[in-house]
Amino acid sequence: MNQLMNLMKQTYWAPERSEEDVLTAMKNSDSFGAFDEEDNLVGFAIVVTDFVSIWYLCDVIVDESHRGQGIGKMLMSAVVSDERFVKAGALLKTKDAHGLYRKYGFHDVDAGRVMYRTKEG
Repeated sequence: MNQLMNLMKQTYWAPERSEEDVLTAMKNSDSFGAFDEEDNLVGFAIVVTDFVSIWYLCDVIVDESHRGQGIGKMLMSAVVSDERFVKAGALLKTKDAHGLYRKYGFHDVDAGRVMYRTKEG
């Protein structure tokens, strides 16, 4: 868990996320991990889904010291090839790595078709 919390601290969206919140997110979703030769966690992703109509990709993280080594591609390949998700469309909200996500079928959406509600309402 310490390794995952260290990855979270490297993000722009969740550096202060509590361990309790991370555990809750993992319990209510599917997690994907990438590990180095010494079994250290170097990449992580979460998918939230109903397995029928939609899945939401969130918390895609690659350790800063391991970026540029194909770990993000490996995580994305694992997610998009997972048989449980093939029937459903997908959503992603991110400020970065758009080129990576486009390689796996994500594209910018039409502003008139997608709505988003923030936690503030």
